[in-house]
Amino acid sequence: MRKVSPDLENAEAPENHKYTMPEGVAWEAVYEDVLKYQAFMAHGVIYGREGKYEPTDDEENPKSKYWFKAISNFTLEIIQHIENDRAPSRLIRLENLDHRIRTVDVPTSCFTSVSRFKDEIGKFGNYRFWGRTDQFEALMGITMDQMGDGRLIDVLGWQKEGFFAFNNCAVNSSVIEYDERGCFEYKGVQYYVPSANEIYEDDDNKFLAQKLLVCKETDVTFEQFSAQILRVFGPQSIHAILYGIATLYADHILKSFTQWPLLFFFGEKSTGKSTLAAAIQGIYGNPAMQEITLTGNATTEKAEIRKFAEFRNIIIRLEEYQNTLKDDKVEYLKRISDRRGYSAGTITGRFATTYTPIHCGAIVTGNHYPINKSLLSRLIVSEWEKPAGANPYTDQQESDFQEILEWNEEGFSGIVQELLMLRKAFEKQFTKCIPAARKDIKNALKDVKVDIDGRMINNMTILLAVHDAVSDSLKLPFNRKDVIDISTKVLKRQAKRMSKSGPVATFWECFIQSIPNMIGETEFIIQENHLFFYMGAVHTAYMKQHFNIYREPGIDQYSLQDQLKNDPSYVGRVSKRIGGNKSSAMQFDITKLPHEDMRRIIMKFKLFTPSYTHESDEKESDEAF
Repeated sequence: MRKVSPDLENAEAPENHKYTMPEGVAWEAVYEDVLKYQAFMAHGVIYGREGKYEPTDDEENPKSKYWFKAISNFTLEIIQHIENDRAPSRLIRLENLDHRIRTVDVPTSCFTSVSRFKDEIGKFGNYRFWGRTDQFEALMGITMDQMGDGRLIDVLGWQKEGFFAFNNCAVNSSVIEYDERGCFEYKGVQYYVPSANEIYEDDDNKFLAQKLLVCKETDVTFEQFSAQILRVFGPQSIHAILYGIATLYADHILKSFTQWPLLFFFGEKSTGKSTLAAAIQGIYGNPAMQEITLTGNATTEKAEIRKFAEFRNIIIRLEEYQNTLKDDKVEYLKRISDRRGYSAGTITGRFATTYTPIHCGAIVTGNHYPINKSLLSRLIVSEWEKPAGANPYTDQQESDFQEILEWNEEGFSGIVQELLMLRKAFEKQFTKCIPAARKDIKNALKDVKVDIDGRMINNMTILLAVHDAVSDSLKLPFNRKDVIDISTKVLKRQAKRMSKSGPVATFWECFIQSIPNMIGETEFIIQENHLFFYMGAVHTAYMKQHFNIYREPGIDQYSLQDQLKNDPSYVGRVSKRIGGNKSSAMQFDITKLPHEDMRRIIMKFKLFTPSYTHESDEKESDEAF
């Protein structure tokens, strides 16, 4: 029932002689709605007008009066009209006679007819309407005239209006709490966050990812966080820290760049790379949020891209990268970097389309070093190795690492507010910092003999410019030289990888990936940093793996053999016993391989290979083969 203004409460309302009111309903409380709409809400239901008014000479005693009957078992409030270009809706509140309350957003189309309205509200439980069309129109008049306007926030994260929307509150210089319906006001505008509506709290089919993006108060400052990360993970975490900052400002950065780098953590298991990825993602919410396994086949590329459209300026983790991924998965990663969403046709017009954008950054992890040149140019690769020895970490290092695990568990996304305080200063400084950052990155590479892709230089320029834009207002545990040094090191490594493409490079890549499937000591052996194998046996594994990776056959055995003889690591031919056979084997000095992952994997294999009785190996001439 609408509240009555004090000056009307005891006033003698006009035209009350025309209406017979339901028992217990005071004319003074509802007459404004009656006169304007011929309907009102009271006693937990909606009343619609019935009958007709037939006057007599005696105004107080007409022949017949209008009267009202209940046309629903609920009351309705349209809280706000939610503006949305693709799917405008309205946030409504329903309360039935059993006092069951539902606050839901429904499409505006359900208010165009009685049948659509009944179908829509019936979805939410025991909410029934049996009024006529004219009574329905009267109800629409009452509710819509009191309706407010608002904006839907269906993409959490940074909002162009100047705040960051979590699922439990909005953050800028202060924290703005939502009400139980997911509504809040900012600078005089009403906003609605559907995923924060309490009716979806226990619904396991709705907004699962959004519910994890929560702001958690923390005593951890960004200074403490970044210092701890650097202390535990070392200089290779510098890019991760800067990437965590940069992603929050990505919408502004992309005004100056056409692509967004992906951070790639490459290394074997138990090196801490996933823990660091979770910590950097944890700036924006629960570390478990939106962890996508690239080797899974359950979803399509479009479905996975939609996950990057559900949020803006946050980090999503992509796990288990492999060079054997299908082409569409590699294309998916490139789309994320290029911010290329996808378009789909609609029924509204011959050329009408809807576009699903990409708003998020990504940290990719895997134990395969990417060999696709086009993809590699879009990555910033951090290489991880497990320290040697049974107890490679000090007690303090273990303690520091455990503290990061605890932060990940408890959550520390409240530090977003600290970073948001720098936004205005960042926007003023970032563009100015780009020329010097690009120049200094290039100068640091002037002695590099291989060509470095322009995209890769842009990737490092972004992170160095981010450092320069925030360094005066945010205390970082590293300086500008540290950023340039690690950036140069990474660029040199990546450029070296890219320059080593060709039959020999692809052979070693295939060989590495075939090791788990080859029987130790029967196809190859390692002795004193030398690798021996029979070309015929290894070539079979190479051909199979080459097709898995590149979707085409590798080169024939004799052509490959000729190519390998020109590799700097090639030593020659020897008569060698491998397994139960002794025959002519190719010998390579693995310390001369340019492929760091090759050396690492083979050395690891060597640790688990039984020692061999060292035979006198007789060198043979290549001419014999």
